[in-house]
Amino acid sequence: MKKIISFLVFMLFSLNTVAHANSDTSLILGYGPGGTDTLFRVFAKDTTEHGGLKLTVENRAGANGVLALKSYLQKQSFDNEVLGVTGGQTLFEAITNPENNFIEEFKFVGPVLKSPLALAVSSNGSIKSLEDLFDKSKPRRVVNIAVGGEFHRALATLIAKHSHHDVRAVMYKGGADATVALKGGHVDAQVDVYGWFIQQEGTKILGVAQKTPLESAPSLDPYIPNINAVNFWSIAVSKKVQNTQKLEQAVRQGYVKNNRTPYWNKLGYQIDDNLNSDYVQRVVVPEYNRWKKILVDDANKKN
Repeated sequence: MKKIISFLVFMLFSLNTVAHANSDTSLILGYGPGGTDTLFRVFAKDTTEHGGLKLTVENRAGANGVLALKSYLQKQSFDNEVLGVTGGQTLFEAITNPENNFIEEFKFVGPVLKSPLALAVSSNGSIKSLEDLFDKSKPRRVVNIAVGGEFHRALATLIAKHSHHDVRAVMYKGGADATVALKGGHVDAQVDVYGWFIQQEGTKILGVAQKTPLESAPSLDPYIPNINAVNFWSIAVSKKVQNTQKLEQAVRQGYVKNNRTPYWNKLGYQIDDNLNSDYVQRVVVPEYNRWKKILVDDANKKN
C-alpha cells in the first residue's frame, strides 16, 4: 500500500511539473508594440522554442511602463507572470517620480541586454557634427531634441548643460514617434539607443553616451566628461519569488541554443550574462545613485 501511495504522489508531482512547464507564462510589458516590445518578443520566442517554457507577451502600456510595474507588484501571487523591464522604466522614472521607485523590489533573471544611448540627426538636417552642437564659435540657436522617455530626456539635459545653444527636449510617446519627427524635419536631433539608430535609414549617429567610441560612432565624452548612459532590458520577477532557477535556465537556454550573442551584437546590443552577481545591486542601484546626483542633487545645490 505504501508503494502505491508513493507512486501516486510521484505521478501527481510529475503531472503538476509537466503542466507548469507547458502552461503559458505571461511576459508583461509596460509598452506598446514596436521598439522595446520587439526586443522582448525575441526573448519570448527563444524561451518558448528552446527553453521549455512558453512565454506569451502581454502589452500593458501606460505612464512610461509604470502602470505595468504597479499592477504586477500589487498581486498576491506571481505564478505564471514575469516582467519585461527597462532602464528608463525602472531607473529614471524612480528619479523623476520618487513614488515610482521599485528598484529594490525586483530581481533580474537570465541575460541582460544593453546598448548605450546615442545622439542622432537626419542625414539631410542642418546639424552635421558634434562641433555644430558644442563649438562655441557657432552662432547660438534653438536645438530641439526628440526624446521618447525619461532616460532619453536625461541625456538631452546633459547636452543642454554643456552646449551653448538653447537645447530643448521634445517628448514623444516613444522612440518610433520621435524618429518619425526627426525624419520629417520637425526636430533637429533625437536621443535613443545606439541599437535603434543603426537600423534606421536616413539618420546619422553623431555620438554615443559612453567613454569608448564605437566603430560607427564617436564618443560624447570629449564634450560631456565621464558620460555613461547605457540602457538595459531584462526579464524580472518580484524578490518575493523564492525559486527562479527553472525560469533562469529556460531563458538562458533559449538564447544560447539560438546563438543570440552575435545576433544582438550585430544589432548594436551587448549581453551581460554574469551569473555570479545580482545585476540590480551591481549596476542598477549604483547607476540610480549616480544619475540622481547629476539630475537632482546637483540641480538642487545650484538652486
